[in-house]
Amino acid sequence: MAEQRLTGTGLLTPTPSGARTAESLDTVTVLRDGRGRVSGSRRPTGDDGSGARVTAYVRELLAGAERSWGSVPGAPLQSAVARVRETRRDPRSADGGEDVWASASVLARLETVAGPVLIGTGTGGRGLTGAPPAAAPPLPPLPSTDLAPGPPAHWRRRPLLLGPAVAAQLVTAAWLAFTSGAGRERLAKLAGRRVLPGLDLLDTAGDHPPDGPDDGGHPAGVLPVVAGGLLRALPRDRDTGLLAGRMVWDHDTAGCAAQFPASLRLTGPEVPVPADALELAVCVEGLQRYHADGVLRLACPARTADEPDRWFMLQLRGRPLRLLQAVRGLTGPPAAVHTDHTVTTAALVLPGAAALTEKGTGSLDHI
Repeated sequence: MAEQRLTGTGLLTPTPSGARTAESLDTVTVLRDGRGRVSGSRRPTGDDGSGARVTAYVRELLAGAERSWGSVPGAPLQSAVARVRETRRDPRSADGGEDVWASASVLARLETVAGPVLIGTGTGGRGLTGAPPAAAPPLPPLPSTDLAPGPPAHWRRRPLLLGPAVAAQLVTAAWLAFTSGAGRERLAKLAGRRVLPGLDLLDTAGDHPPDGPDDGGHPAGVLPVVAGGLLRALPRDRDTGLLAGRMVWDHDTAGCAAQFPASLRLTGPEVPVPADALELAVCVEGLQRYHADGVLRLACPARTADEPDRWFMLQLRGRPLRLLQAVRGLTGPPAAVHTDHTVTTAALVLPGAAALTEKGTGSLDHI
């Protein structure tokens, strides 16, 4: 059985004379054997119109990003990247049919007084039908005036509120740790043990059609990673050791690799927003977040609940699992955060900086 896969990408860069855009398209036909595993691939010649439609969709995403994010007060648009992937189980399938699955996303980089931040939006469904996803999701709080020279007095005693954009970094790091191929023997021994405080972490199908197989022939539905705080035993492909249900064929290497990016969802007990919270709203982009020593370092503009217009910079530092184990609960509506991966989570409530340091969970410092 043959499947056609089209991946369109595009880059928009604002200039004084107008936005510049560039698009690219990659088309591959993959072949599945009788067990549903991808056994080979080829690049087709010619275009039946599908490539032009995917490229046009990429352009619409970029244009929508410029309209929505090109004039954010105090946060000019630096660039936008769009990605569209369409899978046709039958290359002759009609648009939007049962045999067509597509995902689309756009990611923008905004320059704030605290540094560059990323925002994005995306969608998935049966083909590229209708308009592209609105490039105007609710923006996270962003500083638009000069930063204060330092945090207010007694800030270390305030409970922490990690906005979805910050929480997503902890969730992604935890997922990487729980699904690591290098540590699968150790992780297998931890299956069934409590690793998080009553939280649920789901890995959804992402680019794979949820009702079909991945490229290793395994079911590609929702994969529970942590349920009720307990680590689940994760299925592995017998031949490669890769996570079953998340295998993706690489045409250039003629073999399967781990799916990238992932689509994750975190849920858990709900708690009210602390009245005296210290909020870390977003992460400033830097050269490196994950370090060889296993410590995550996030530079974040922060503010207090009683002075929402007074922003200052803090660095959150710690091992992601230790920080998630300190979570008291989730609060507020969930939001989909699109950066390296797509993570849907509400804000997280943690103990204050003083408590994190005292218990050796992590640290929070003014920078």
